Amino acid sequence: GLVMRKALRTDGPQLTRFWDVSSKRAWALSKLARGIRGLAVDIDVAQTFGLFCDVGIPLLMQRFPDYGRTLQAANAERSQSFTEVEQAAHQTDHALMGALMARSWGVSQTVCLAIRLHHDYAVFRDAQVPDAVARLIAMGLIAERAIQEFAALNASTEWAKGGDGALGALTLSDSDVQEWIERLVQGFSDGSA
Repeated sequence: GLVMRKALRTDGPQLTRFWDVSSKRAWALSKLARGIRGLAVDIDVAQTFGLFCDVGIPLLMQRFPDYGRTLQAANAERSQSFTEVEQAAHQTDHALMGALMARSWGVSQTVCLAIRLHHDYAVFRDAQVPDAVARLIAMGLIAERAIQEFAALNASTEWAKGGDGALGALTLSDSDVQEWIERLVQGFSDGSA
């Protein structure tokens, strides 16, 4: 995380939340990889995905002065995918940029593919997508819900779009997910992440 922060050379108030969320997501994914029975996702792979998942965001902030507005619109969008909103505004998206950056740093192909597809919830129905990639994306959705709950944000548009698929990919029930969210939020509260 520190190496990534230095390499991007971006900081300031608008990116403070990005770095905080990235750290929390990496911690949450490592906990999920350790704790969900029968998951078969490597803990280091899960943590790396959590850290790099949105690394394209600071890159786009550097490139496009109005990217903050696009980010707000994408977060609020209920039907189009997050990356479709970005593509419409900038002809690129953070998932593509993040996957390219991760590949250039020698991150595993599984993580690069998960980064590229993490807003494409058709992965949960696509037999061509490796199970490990679908599971990482599903775990990322749970981590996002926990981060949102910790931040006292009630709605998760991404969970609304992909939550059912995530449950299937991880063979978890709604109550299992709620238990995990409570554990993760407690960890955030305790300062574990």
